[in-house]
Amino acid sequence: MCTVKEEVVNIWKSVLDMNDVENDKSFFDVGGSSIAAIQLINELKGIGVNIDIDRFYRDPTIDMILSSCVH
Repeated sequence: MCTVKEEVVNIWKSVLDMNDVENDKSFFDVGGSSIAAIQLINELKGIGVNIDIDRFYRDPTIDMILSSCVH
């Protein structure tokens, strides 16, 4: 069974087509685009993680996403 962190990381990797991630790296600095950001946010919603697009643009990191998770 995956934890929320593992699911978030797996979605991030899938959207960006990458193998390794660093939780504090900006989505856009590692190759993300605005279209990919929308895809990421939609996929996160599918696992119950709701991130506001404006907040994501201010801090586009895995750390921010995980800090927003309430479980």
